[in-house]
Formats: sequence, structure tokens, C-alpha cells
Amino acid sequence: MATQEELERKAVIDEANKWMGTPFRHDAEVVGAGVDCAHLITAVYCATGKMPHVVFPQYPPDWWKHTTNPEQHIIENAKRYFREIKEDEAKPGDWVVLYIGKAWAHCAILVAAYQVIEAWPLRSLVSLVNVREESLYRNHQKRFFTCW
Repeated sequence: MATQEELERKAVIDEANKWMGTPFRHDAEVVGAGVDCAHLITAVYCATGKMPHVVFPQYPPDWWKHTTNPEQHIIENAKRYFREIKEDEAKPGDWVVLYIGKAWAHCAILVAAYQVIEAWPLRSLVSLVNVREESLYRNHQKRFFTCW
């Protein structure tokens, strides 16, 4: 019999899968119509009862190139609702944040060993990505978060 945590982690993954194929749209959060990486996190964890809905301030698509606060937006919210963990502690249902440009500016949901679901502009659609094969994940610093 599955534990409560296992059921909750599965619910997060199931919810993330509902977003597959949704177009990447900066500052959007509508399944099937558009979402960016931060809003994907908010939508999935809110729908599964793991965090309240977050309203982000308006920010430009390239904010990560110019910010003076590398924890702005994504890490600020991560610290409010989640606990930071080490990479070797991360499990499916947790999430990863990558340092890009001048900020912790991209995030994705872990769904299996070496696999994430992400909204990334260069892919154009929410996609399942193998992090061992994707240079984005090999070449950038990472931080991990959990709500368990």
C-alpha cells in the first residue's frame, strides 16, 4: 500500500503531465493555452494542494539577464512554500531550479530518474526532458526543493 507521501508525489506528477504540449508563453498559466516555467510550478503544486496560488509581479521575459537579485521570483517563492534539499535527496514530485544569466531563472518538475517536465521557450511546448542528455541541465548550477 502506498504511503500518503507517495500518493501526493504521484498526484504532482499526474498534474504536471496534464500540462504536456501546452505552448510556452511568458507570464501565462492556462493549461493547453500557455505557461512559463514558474507558472507551471505554481499551477501544479496549487492544484495538488501543496501551495497556495502565487501571483507574480509583472516582469519582462529577459528579467534574468538584468536582475540584481538572483533569487527574485522563483527562489523567493520556493523559500516561502518549500524546503531546499540536496540533489541526492530529490525524488519524483520535487523540483529543480537552474541558474541562468544572472539569476535562478528556470525551473522544472522531477517526474522520474533523470526526467523533468518543463516549460522552456526554446522547446515551445511543455515537454518531458531527459536531464542527462540535455546540456541545459548539465551546464548550469542547480538547486532542489520539496514540500515533503
